[in-house]
Amino acid sequence: MTLKINDETLITATGTKHIALATGDGMWRVSWLPGQELDRNAAVTAMTVAELAAAERPNPELDETIDALSAEIGICGSDAIMLCLAAPMYGPHFTAKPGQDHDGFLSSSAHLAWFDSPEERAAFASSPLVDSSRNVED
Repeated sequence: MTLKINDETLITATGTKHIALATGDGMWRVSWLPGQELDRNAAVTAMTVAELAAAERPNPELDETIDALSAEIGICGSDAIMLCLAAPMYGPHFTAKPGQDHDGFLSSSAHLAWFDSPEERAAFASSPLVDSSRNVED
């Protein structure tokens, strides 16, 4: 089990595809808790729960740990496991295609976007300005 915090903006884990993304105002969003903003410590806890939930079951000792950690972020352990085992629905997209220049934006940059619904993500991904061929879920 390994959590990785990239430049204080993204938290990933080796055992899950879930991510935590900084929102820029000191808060974080975690992919298995859509619509909720957490502080950094709670985001690390949520990512730890996601990593533990991916472990082989049944494991009563691990479930007790998940229950305790989940309580710290205001959710029961069994609900956390269920949410963590679902595939991430939202996440970052790389939004700039190399070699293209759109209204003065850097053509080689990658931007992160967060979506609160699959519909928002689909609408954004269908834009001709977006290269949605690369995303965290691939």
